[in-house]
Amino acid sequence: MNRRAAIRAFAAVAGTAATIVVARQAQRRVRAFRAQGRVARDEYTARFPVERRALTVAGCETNLYAAGPVKSEWPPLLLVHGGVIEAATWLETAAALSTDRLVVAPDLPAHGLSGYLPPAHLLHWLEALVEHLGWQRFDLCGHSMGGALSIRYASRHRQRVRRLVLCAPAGTGQHFPRVWPEPWNAGLLPFPLADTLIEKVWGQPERLTPTLRRQFDLIFSDFFLSRRWLWYGSGGWRWLLDVPLSLLPSIAAPALFVWGERDRIVPFHGRRTARLVAQISNARVHFLPSLGHLPQIESPPAFIAALREFLSAEDTKCL
Repeated sequence: MNRRAAIRAFAAVAGTAATIVVARQAQRRVRAFRAQGRVARDEYTARFPVERRALTVAGCETNLYAAGPVKSEWPPLLLVHGGVIEAATWLETAAALSTDRLVVAPDLPAHGLSGYLPPAHLLHWLEALVEHLGWQRFDLCGHSMGGALSIRYASRHRQRVRRLVLCAPAGTGQHFPRVWPEPWNAGLLPFPLADTLIEKVWGQPERLTPTLRRQFDLIFSDFFLSRRWLWYGSGGWRWLLDVPLSLLPSIAAPALFVWGERDRIVPFHGRRTARLVAQISNARVHFLPSLGHLPQIESPPAFIAALREFLSAEDTKCL
């Protein structure tokens, strides 16, 4: 073997060895992040009186949280979380509103602890979940991407949705969320190169606690270390696009749109959003001062008060 061939052989062996070392280090880091995520999720969920259940819905292993009485004079409430995040963001809301009704918050497919399901099947999954729960009439609340999904469900099942709450719903005139997770701002590096994503989501980032930063860094990191990014890349991003105006007049339920006034992710887009809201015959908008895109986490009392007033008005009680 001549010298040049020997050098090439050595370089190939060295490159293969380096690739194996890097891959193993990456696997260790992924396992470490997932372990931290499990601990953080368990610590957080343990604070609330919720039961975690595992169901198979439309062929997808689905994790959900449930709280409250199974039988009640009030209809059950389904909470649908937004993109990137998971159902645990609803737990304080679920605990507060479950004193007199059943509240269920599922992890969307490819999010949280749920399994993978192609994005094109998301609406079918939600329909199958409601059928699995056996609900004929219920209240529906969706946040961000979950709001866009809830709009589509309510337009197709107008007799089932009694009241509809849409918290900063995607697809309401913004075309696409203005901020998206970046690897360098999602806790994957020792330091961020710009504001962290949680600071962009919060209306008052100066009030963020170290615990919240840690929890959300783990959620955003999991976006890149799981198949969630693949879900969005294979079509999930379409659930963030504008909702067709033609769907909205078919929504029969009274609707409450809730927006944080400082929402930079899916802001209320002036006349364009107002025109969309006006397509629903019985809809109104409620703004939460100083809050951002996650009012249910940033200021639970303000968000819960708005929901409770809307859902529990005297003329909405089940007979």
